[in-house]
Amino acid sequence: MSVGTDNNKRIAKNTALLYVRMLLIMAITLYTSRVVLKQLGENDFGIYNVVGGIVSMFSIVSASLTSAISRFITYELGRGKEDKLRIIFSTSVFIQLGLWIVIAVLVETIGVWFLNNKMTIAPERMYAAHWVLQCSVVTFGVNMLSIPYNAAIIAHEKMQAFAYVSILEVVLKLIVAFMLYIKTFDSLIMYAILLVIASLIVRLSYSVYCRRHFKECKLERRFDKNVLREMLSYSGWNFIGTSSAILRDQGVNIVMNIFCGTAVNAARGIAVQMNNAVHGFSQNFMLAVNPQIIKSYASGQTDYMFSLAFRSARMSYFLLYCISLPVIMVMPWVLGIWLTIIPKYTVSFATLVLILGMSEAISLPLQYMNQATGKVKVYQITVGVLQMLNFPLSYVLLLYGLTPNSVFILSIIISQICLYARLLILRKTIGLEISEFITKVYLPIIYVSFVGCILPILLLILIVPYSDLINIFIGLISFLSAIVSVYFLGCNKNEQMFIQKKVKNFITKFTNSCRN
Repeated sequence: MSVGTDNNKRIAKNTALLYVRMLLIMAITLYTSRVVLKQLGENDFGIYNVVGGIVSMFSIVSASLTSAISRFITYELGRGKEDKLRIIFSTSVFIQLGLWIVIAVLVETIGVWFLNNKMTIAPERMYAAHWVLQCSVVTFGVNMLSIPYNAAIIAHEKMQAFAYVSILEVVLKLIVAFMLYIKTFDSLIMYAILLVIASLIVRLSYSVYCRRHFKECKLERRFDKNVLREMLSYSGWNFIGTSSAILRDQGVNIVMNIFCGTAVNAARGIAVQMNNAVHGFSQNFMLAVNPQIIKSYASGQTDYMFSLAFRSARMSYFLLYCISLPVIMVMPWVLGIWLTIIPKYTVSFATLVLILGMSEAISLPLQYMNQATGKVKVYQITVGVLQMLNFPLSYVLLLYGLTPNSVFILSIIISQICLYARLLILRKTIGLEISEFITKVYLPIIYVSFVGCILPILLLILIVPYSDLINIFIGLISFLSAIVSVYFLGCNKNEQMFIQKKVKNFITKFTNSCRN
């Protein structure tokens, strides 16, 4: 059996495990959001999202090192350097601990000042907002310490363990949501405290599994200066890219609070949660592919890396498109079933965020290829500066009276500009052929996206009124239209034959099981 075939089977197996995980997580997360929004109310839900965003803003300090940890562990595993793996892991844990202390100091000074003086929060809810800020610091720190363990699981491609712990996490959050029905004291404060407890349980689960299964995950008092220097050199330039992404997301969220208030933050929070649930399908696919991209580069298999990256770029987009199109077509109906309270702008926000997610799904393999090379300076400066434009330009748009929807439209436009910038940079660093990417990835995506939505849009125009049955019909037709477009316009002959084989095997197994 060839190495490529073995790797493809491993990717398929890990992807299947992650999809089972995603289905459970999506169902639980969506229901949890409904319960939390109902129990907290629109304003408190918005407060939690925007105040938690203050802590996320300070994660600029740690996010660059997070990607460095994941890359270094995976890279050394691909090279088979077990001794250096242990050094990298222990160094990573101590780095994250130190950064947590730094971030806590920043939040307790700058963060508290910003909360008291710049944010639009009702005075009577400021006490609860401070509780949310403090609990968010603790939760954030606990999650930081879980990152080296999480990276080790993904690098070893033990997706079953990753899936189990992720499911445990959302189940704990569901339990937290139900505990909000117990009105013992302020629901928002209670919610923040319970999430801290849930994060501690998840952190302990990651630690126990990794220590039992991976030799390098036994924490030692080893702090290698050379490894630290390598990580800081890599993450130093990565800092620009990670800070730009955080400014685009949490920074813009705070700008929206300043101009529009907590109700709009609640709408954005709901839209982001819906996107996370749907976008998880393509993210899970890339989570299974990412270690293979880095390991193939580390072992010198660049042709296989390009082939895998192009194929995964298409498939991650198609997976997201097949789920997003039906949801977008019947968005008001979906939100009406999901939520008891629908804040203003939620429908448009959710639609635009899903489109943004599809736009960025194409770039994920390009990001992983750049991480694999370790040549991140030009890449992070260019893409980071472009993404940072979201923050000041969003401020200008809202300052001049444009609707909050304009912020998301701006993000979609900039994400496409960043895609082209990534292609130009990777052409110089690793010889990526832009014309090949356009032919094999971008054009099929355009064809599928255009053709797949024609019939659903016609149905929306021609069929009124929109009853439950009609919405279900339009959603089903949208899904089938997306699937057919992907099969005939998005897949090459080999991929079509692979799909046919899998469908036939499934039908045969299903028929045999029914007979028995």
